[in-house]
Amino acid sequence: MTKNFTLAENITTENGQNFIVNREVPAYKVTFRSDPTGISETKKLLRDTVDLNVGEYYNSVSSRFEVPVSGVYVYTLQGSFKPGVARIELHINDEIRAVNSKNTFEELTPISLYTIEMCEQGDFVEYSYQGIPISGFYGTGFLLG
Repeated sequence: MTKNFTLAENITTENGQNFIVNREVPAYKVTFRSDPTGISETKKLLRDTVDLNVGEYYNSVSSRFEVPVSGVYVYTLQGSFKPGVARIELHINDEIRAVNSKNTFEELTPISLYTIEMCEQGDFVEYSYQGIPISGFYGTGFLLG
C-alpha cells in the first residue's frame, strides 16, 4: 500500500480532538470493546472507536494495524479487570510477542502492556485478552524509527 504523505497536517478525530501530525509517522489510538471471557478463553480485541489513525494503516474492519514500513514500533494497551485472571497480549502475524498477566483478588485490577518491536512492512498487529474487563481497552501504536 502506498500513501502520499505531506509533512504536517491538522486533523480532527471522531471525538472532536485536534492534532497536528507528521504524516510520515504512522500512528494510531484505538478504543476497544470487550466482553467477559471464560477462565481459559482468550479473545481478540475488536475496535470500538478509532480515535487517531495517521496514515490510515489501522484497519477498523479487521481491528488490526497493518505495518506500512519496516522499522521499530512502540505498542501499548491498557485496561482494567475484575478480580481473577487478567491477561493482555500483543500479536504480530498471529504470534504472541508481548504479554502481561495478573491473578488478583483486588476489586479493580489495572493492567498495562508496553513494548517496542521490530516490524517488517506487511506485518499485522492485533491485541487479545482474557478475564472479566470492567471497561474498554485503549491501544496505541506508532513508528519510532
